[in-house]
This record gives sequence, structure tokens and C-alpha cells, in this order.
Amino acid sequence: MRVGANAVVSLQSIGGMRLVSELVRPTTVSFLDLMLKDSDHAFRVEAVEVHKGSTLDSSGIGELQERAIPELALVALSTGPKNWHYAPARDVVIRPGNELIVIATPQARRALERIAQDS
Repeated sequence: MRVGANAVVSLQSIGGMRLVSELVRPTTVSFLDLMLKDSDHAFRVEAVEVHKGSTLDSSGIGELQERAIPELALVALSTGPKNWHYAPARDVVIRPGNELIVIATPQARRALERIAQDS
């Protein structure tokens, strides 16, 4: 980090967190492993940025949920580098530059990207 890297990856830290997760939440870890490897369904955790003037600009989370994009689950909304709204309420307003964190198929991600970028 001192020499300008944006992130540091520690194999010991990742391995330790994985071992603890396996002990504490084995079903969740198993589910995530299978979800990420399942080539038939291809669900992924994705981030989609909202652009100024898009149809999501200044709308509420509820309006996004009413669009009912198949195979898309909203997990969180990022309003800044360390500012997260987990499972955001329907009345939380979406602004340009916000990122929507979703679990989605590639098709659902593309559908969300279209409405997050188009005006």
C-alpha cells in the first residue's frame, strides 16, 4: 500500500478467513462455492454503476424492485468507498455514481446495466 497499490492480497489472511467460514457457516460457504461454479445458472455477485440521467437516477430502490428483473437479487447499494446500505429499504434514493451490488445472471446484469446507464 505504501508504494501505491490499490489493494493487498494476503494468502494467509484469505486462507484463515476461509477456514473460519467453513467452521462457522459451512452451508453458506458450500452454497457460494456451488453458485460460482454452476455453469448452467451462472449467478455472480456483480456491481453496476448508476449513470447521471439514467432511468434509475433519483428513483427509489422500490422502483428498481418493481421492474422485477428475473434472476436478479439486490444485495446492497454503495454511495461511496466505505458507505454501504445492505438490503436497502424501498425508499432509499439512487443517485448517479452509486453502485448496485447484485447477485445476477449475465442476462440480468445486462438488463440492469441498460437501465442504470440509459436516459
